[in-house]
Amino acid sequence: MRPIHSISNSMTRRGFLHALGASAAWLAAPHMQAAALAPHVTNVALEIERGSLEIASGCFVDTTFYRGAFADGVLRLPSHMPVSLTVRNNTRDEEYVHWHGMTVPDTMDGTCEERSLSVAAGDAMHYVLPAQEQGFCYVHSHAMTGHALQGGPYSGQYLPVLIGESHRLGGPVDQEVFLSSHEWFPQYVNRDGMDRAAEEMHHLRVDDESEEQEEGAGQGGWEIEYKAATLNGKVLGAGEPVRVRAGQRVLFHVLNASATEPLSLHLPGHRFHVVALDGYAVPRPASVEVICLGVGERASAVVVMDTPGIWIFGAVDDEIRSKGLGVVVEYASATGKPLWSAPYQPPEICDYRIFADCAVANVCNTTLSFRLERRPLNHHGFEQWAMVPSSGNHDTLRKDERVRIHLQNATDEAHPMHLHRYGFELASYCGDAIRGMKKDTVVVPAYGSIACDMTPEQTGAALFHCHNQMHMDCGLKTLLHVV
Repeated sequence: MRPIHSISNSMTRRGFLHALGASAAWLAAPHMQAAALAPHVTNVALEIERGSLEIASGCFVDTTFYRGAFADGVLRLPSHMPVSLTVRNNTRDEEYVHWHGMTVPDTMDGTCEERSLSVAAGDAMHYVLPAQEQGFCYVHSHAMTGHALQGGPYSGQYLPVLIGESHRLGGPVDQEVFLSSHEWFPQYVNRDGMDRAAEEMHHLRVDDESEEQEEGAGQGGWEIEYKAATLNGKVLGAGEPVRVRAGQRVLFHVLNASATEPLSLHLPGHRFHVVALDGYAVPRPASVEVICLGVGERASAVVVMDTPGIWIFGAVDDEIRSKGLGVVVEYASATGKPLWSAPYQPPEICDYRIFADCAVANVCNTTLSFRLERRPLNHHGFEQWAMVPSSGNHDTLRKDERVRIHLQNATDEAHPMHLHRYGFELASYCGDAIRGMKKDTVVVPAYGSIACDMTPEQTGAALFHCHNQMHMDCGLKTLLHVV
């Protein structure tokens, strides 16, 4: 049997022992042994490269990205069979590769919190991804950035992953289109009136980790703004249009691959018949004017092309769309300039109740409760966040035992909360009981609440965090332990 991992030479002795123990446990499990011995796809390679991406004519972004044999920019993996994978890091920095939405051992999950294997600079890592069910996931960097805005999720390291054959959700379709949003040239701006020179000095400063925990008074503080935004790495008008014909049914797979920003997309004159969220079929497919996704969420929606013309499929917000977040949809034989019209009362976030069953959810004997809190700014002006367990709460779960997790948002910002390594079923949304909706990332509304049920199928650590990278860097995360 081939080894599951090749261990990087730069790994610490403690990390090596952890990886060795995890690999031994993986091989000891009978169902994993069978999976590893079963036929699997070979030569799936993911290379981490440093280079320039041309997001518009003459406009280049110096960043890190994934390279490989990806048809239409999508990594396609088979379902229900393991995949032999090689990740090669051709950069000068250590990297973590996270398989968002996939069920993997913690050693393969790509996070330092879970003590996953990393890919050392100039090194390669080989392992076998366990068999997965069909779905729409993605792979991205989970390198912690601190307050630097160059690497991790701020970089170009993101890639949609389609597991299994092409989705045929919602009936036969004529074509599938994948769209991934991302922002570029991030910079800090200060809402307390700090002058530009001070901002520039701030961008160059490397914070002392011990200072980050100090609290101070203040409102506003540092925020992140972007100079450009893209769909599929191109600003609006710079890439090829989505070409359609009247009467076609087009299945759009949309990924919010931003580091910090929610996504709201609209296609004038058309409606999105949402059939899946985060790769899971929704219990009640429904039509909406706007696709709303928190960071890390995905949606699959069928659009009937019944309004001929040339249209801008783009961000609802005018300022974001002006930065490039959009793509042209062009009907055959249509002429003229791309047109835009605003939707009628666009929602700020997705209301999951639209797509869920309204029946009472199952009862769970084990519960965990967390309160999402904003803390005072530290003396550098950075936000501080916390995921606070309720009194008597604990972070230990039992393998194969169903548990309910309650999240209460005590802040005025929505938070896209992502659970690593497992999907979950929403049990309530803002006080309303629902069931049947499975996800791996859920947006908890401002001053709202959700409850979700999950059954951990493997032992080990599982990170639960806000997918807004700045919020996570500033404390909005916790680590669950499955025994």
